[in-house]
Order: sequence, then structure tokens, then C-alpha cells
Amino acid sequence: MSDQRHPSTSTSASTDKGAALAMVLVLIMVMSFIVLPLSNYALVVARQRTSTATRIASGEATKSALRVALAEPATLFRECGTRATESTPYLLPPPMLSEAVESKCYLLSADVGVPIDSLPFGTTTTGAGSVQPSGSWFTGTTAPTSGSADPSAWTAGTTAVKTAQTIWMPSLPAILVDPRSSSPFNMPLPYPACKVFFPGRYAEPITLSDSVPVYFTSGVYYFEQPVTITGTAKVVVGGGTAKGCVESDQVAAFYATDAPDRHGISGLGATFVFGGAGRLVVNSSVAGSSTSAFFNKRYVSGSKQAADSTNEVSIMTVNGVVQAGAVNDLVRPDLVVRASVMSQGNSGIDPAVFAPSTALVGSAAPIIDVSLTDSRSLTLQIPGYVSVPQGSISISTTSSATAMKTVRIFGGILAGTIDVTPDLPATFEFGYRTPVTMRTFMINSLALQSGVNSTGIVQIKESGVYSISSWWFNS
Repeated sequence: MSDQRHPSTSTSASTDKGAALAMVLVLIMVMSFIVLPLSNYALVVARQRTSTATRIASGEATKSALRVALAEPATLFRECGTRATESTPYLLPPPMLSEAVESKCYLLSADVGVPIDSLPFGTTTTGAGSVQPSGSWFTGTTAPTSGSADPSAWTAGTTAVKTAQTIWMPSLPAILVDPRSSSPFNMPLPYPACKVFFPGRYAEPITLSDSVPVYFTSGVYYFEQPVTITGTAKVVVGGGTAKGCVESDQVAAFYATDAPDRHGISGLGATFVFGGAGRLVVNSSVAGSSTSAFFNKRYVSGSKQAADSTNEVSIMTVNGVVQAGAVNDLVRPDLVVRASVMSQGNSGIDPAVFAPSTALVGSAAPIIDVSLTDSRSLTLQIPGYVSVPQGSISISTTSSATAMKTVRIFGGILAGTIDVTPDLPATFEFGYRTPVTMRTFMINSLALQSGVNSTGIVQIKESGVYSISSWWFNS
């Protein structure tokens, strides 16, 4: 049999195939007009989403950088406030974030306190014929009755509260009468090594000399024996500008091992009250490479100041003498000092609670006794008022020990006598310096990868309290 094909059938099949191919080509073209633009649109949207997500992430990173900078406002107040200007920034430590961010701080302005002539006298000596401090290291104004031949002349110009052009003699605050151990409390792991003291009454001597840092939580301390800082001691007294070895007073109260139930913490910063044989000793009696002691100025809220009297006071003494079971005025030919009174309005003090200071003018035990005799680095800073009218302040530095020594006592001084011999510490400031109470900063944080940046205007007070007045972003 022969293979016979019908021409009409073959032609029809070819036509169908051609039509199908044409339809496919048409569909491809249609799809190219629809799908490709849609794909491109999807890619553009995806890229925009990625870009937007990147900007959002970068914006959050710059926000975090500002928050990190403000985590320690007192440190920012000090570091940026002394190293930056309005045109020259201070590069802040980089925040540890997933995206690299560079933060710069600019100092826009600094507000000082009230004029110095609106404040009490910066320095007063009560001892008859006492020599007044002088030199470029001395700041502030001296009471005109200082060193008078009449040892009682200064007493007529005293006030218990800060008043312009008067002699400020603050009253005694209330204290926790429960005795404290001279041994500090320890912070547990995982906290860094740190020794902690709590406000209260201390009847035994305290010597701080080893390398474990020490923190005195904020409040009022009463000592009847010497507090000695020597060796490799690193001491911070009260919360504030100088950073202690524990994050905050509250952390110390909650987590210090066997911390007392009545911790006595109050306000910000601390006041040392010295009675009996109590005094502050800073010396080189124990070998060490570096010694430091920073007092943070004491701040008490306005509603409590009337009952506390320690606001802005770093060191004070219990004044007077015990006679016939009562605390009376100290009266000597060369020294007259009125007995202390309580800030709550009591006319006198209970000798069973407070012992008047026995470290008197003329004794071998100055109330503040700084003796620098070796080559170690040493820093002592006391920014609050010092009221020790029946005791002496002695700053003694040998000629071979002046290098790497910093002593600053600049919150105002009332003392029996002041002795600064024979040489001066390399950095020495003594008297009263009008403090910078608030600084205004501009903090700019730049995300290095995306270029997103944020700028914040921040006001920070010396105590560490801050507010953000404005905050904006640029992408």
C-alpha cells in the first residue's frame, strides 16, 4: 500500500502551528510590557524599602548615641565642659552599637552662679593674728575680721545660712546615731571590686590605703576618729560629678553585701562632720604609686534644706567644749568659737550624741591635714564649703614632692588657722571659686555608613541633672 497524504490536512496543521506561534510571540510581547515594568517596580520598591530601613536603623543608632552620652551626664558636664568650645568639638567615646556612630560635643554656653559679692566671704580665719592666705593660688574674698587681734571679732558677722558678705557657719545636721563599723561593705560579683560606706556614726578610725576603690554613698557622716587616705587609695565621697566605683547610691543600697537596712542615704553628694578626735588626713604614710580623693558637692532638695543645713557643705566640725556636762562656747585668749547648734532650731547640742572637736588650733592635729612627701601622683578635690572654725588646715608639701600633686579646696573656708608650707602642690587652688552651675552643649551624632545624623541641644547642671531642649535629624 502506498502512503497517501492529503494536502489540505497538512496545510491546516501548519496554519494552526503558525497561529499558535504568533500568539505566543504576542503573549511574550504583552508580558514584556507588563511583567518587566512590574519587576522593575518591585526592585525599586525593594531598594527604597532597604534604603528607608537603613535610614531608620541609622536614625535609631544616632538616637542611641545621644542616650549613651547622657547616661553619665556629670561626666559629660566635666569632660566636654573643659575640653570643647563652640567651634572646637570634643570627640566623645564611641558608643558600642551595631552601626558605627561618631559623636561630637560642642560647648555653647556656661552659666556661673551668682556674683561673688552676693555670696558669703570665701575665706575666714578665726585665730587671733592668723596669717591670711595669699598668692595666685588663692581665690575669693576674705572676711575683714580675719586674723583680728580680738579673737571674738569674727563672731559678730556669722550667719547659719548663706548670706551675702557674711561669715557662713552652718548648723549641725541630724545624724543616724546607730554606730557603723569602720570596715566597709563589698559589692558582689559581677560588679567590679568596690568598697562601700553608708552614712551614719563612726567611732573608730578609718584608714583607706589599698587599691580597691572606695565609695561613700550620699548623705551625712559623723566621725569621732581620723579618716586617713594614703597608699594607693582611690576614694569618691558622695554621688555627683566625680564617678564612684559603684553605679549609683541605689545600686549600693540594694546590692552591697549585707548592706544595712537603714542605709541613711539622702540627697546627692556627702558631708563629713568631725567631732572628738575626728579629722581628715591625706598623706604618704603608706607606700603607693597614686592616691586620690574626690568629694562631690552636697545637694539637698529645697524642701529639706531647713532641717539639714549640709547643702553645699563638704566638711564641718562640732564646735565648742564640754563643761559641766554641757557643750559651751570655746573661749581662749587666741580663739573664741561659739558652740554648735542644731539646724532644727535647738539652742544646743547633746554631748551624748555629738562630741566637740578636740583637734584645736595649736594642737599637732589639724582638722584637714595634707602632708605630701614623696613622688607619687596625688589628687585631693573638695568643692564644697569647709567649716572648721576651731581647728587648723595644713597643706604641707616638700620641695621634692610638688610634681604630680593636685589639691583643690575651692568651695569656701572657715578655719581657725590656715598653713600652707613650705612649697605648693603643682596644681593648687584654695579659697572660693564661683562655680559653673550649668552648661549648654550641642551633641552631634553621625552614622558613618549612611550619613544620617542627629543633633541635640542639652543643658546639664553640675549635679548631673539634665534636660534636652531640642533634637532633630538630617538624612
